[in-house]
Amino acid sequence: MTTTPVTLMAQNLSHGGTRLPDGTPDPHRLDRLLQVIGRVAPDVLCLQETWPLLDHNRQGLARVEKSLGLRTIAVGQGRSATGTLLLLSDRIGWSQVEDRYQPASWTGMSIAVLDIPGMAAPLAAASVHLTPFSAVGAENDAAYLINRLHRYGGYGVGAGDFNYPALTDRYPAGPDRHTPGPEDVPPYNRATRWKTTPDGALAINHDIAHLFSRSGMVDVAAHMADLTGDTSLLRPTGKGGFRVDGFQVTGPLAPAITSYRAIGHDHSDHAGVVMTFDPILVDATAPVVWK
Repeated sequence: MTTTPVTLMAQNLSHGGTRLPDGTPDPHRLDRLLQVIGRVAPDVLCLQETWPLLDHNRQGLARVEKSLGLRTIAVGQGRSATGTLLLLSDRIGWSQVEDRYQPASWTGMSIAVLDIPGMAAPLAAASVHLTPFSAVGAENDAAYLINRLHRYGGYGVGAGDFNYPALTDRYPAGPDRHTPGPEDVPPYNRATRWKTTPDGALAINHDIAHLFSRSGMVDVAAHMADLTGDTSLLRPTGKGGFRVDGFQVTGPLAPAITSYRAIGHDHSDHAGVVMTFDPILVDATAPVVWK
């Protein structure tokens, strides 16, 4: 049996790709972002900071769909106005979108249950944007995400801006690392991405990364770096100096990952991240029975 690989992409648009941080209109940046995404031609696209696309009767969202040839199936709207979107190509079907827990989360993660050609069970997918304002709040949303990604058979992927350091982000950094020190980041980033140790020193806050790890989730970039020996996959994806964007997948999906890359560009303060998996390589012996 042969299957066609499935490509997923995540991109934080930064103010919807339409404005600068001070609110000044930026009319051409979204087009440049769409060009980057279009060259990837993802089957599943997860976007963050999407609220401007929903203004004025969702005209911006219609523009995105028309440009990329994708259709929107999940709109994340939580306690903040930040927003997330999940879009699909025509070859990917869907059977459910679970959004009843959205009001409890910061950005309103929706869990889309996808029909992937070649997979016997569905794939649960979510566009993720954890809150940068509270590590405790981010842990709560991450725990919810992990729970729901296992809900529909155990094959799941969270894609997007996790906003906190990965376990591979270390300080002091080695010669092939790019991690900043606490003095190199703004105070508002030190407030949540660093924490104080019992002896009073500052240390990188890995609490969210440890939560994913002890739950059996797999950090795709670290997984592929281990397989290939390519430590460049561990470079920062955000301007804060950490690898905050990426993919967390449930264990049975990890053997099917065939590639990962980050796409740096000047059209957002976050790199785009892309992963590909082969449905035939999914571990079919390890389904999760929901109880």
